[in-house]
Amino acid sequence: MTQQLNFDFSRGEQLQILDAAQLRSVKLTNSATVSARMLKATLAKIDDYARFDGECFASQAYIANAIGCDTRSVKRAIAALVRLSLITCEMHRNRHGVVTNHYRIVWSELALLCTQPPVVAEPPAAPHQAPSNAIATSTVRPKSRRDSGEHK
Repeated sequence: MTQQLNFDFSRGEQLQILDAAQLRSVKLTNSATVSARMLKATLAKIDDYARFDGECFASQAYIANAIGCDTRSVKRAIAALVRLSLITCEMHRNRHGVVTNHYRIVWSELALLCTQPPVVAEPPAAPHQAPSNAIATSTVRPKSRRDSGEHK
């Protein structure tokens, strides 16, 4: 599997990208069409079920149940997302012979579909401090007659 680094985008940026991505309906080779809404819902669930390393191994049936649609719809959406290079899909076989698909969102490709780039939060600025080599100054006020104790 192609390794995608986790620090490409912060979690906040990923959520902004997922929200701002402008997806279009995709016509597959078998004359089925996958709606933009279905593509986005599938991407959102893959993101929801991704582990800390960004890999999701939820079954298509599990994703379909969470979205509230048929498993075949999720299968078509995943095929379209792979074809668009928005996710990668790798098959894994465990020691018992059970095959699972592992999905990973390609954030850099998804970011290209945004109308506006994600807003990168700047770290808070440190409060202004005088340089350590600055000379301390104070305001000297001339003494008045009251301060000196002189009375007329």
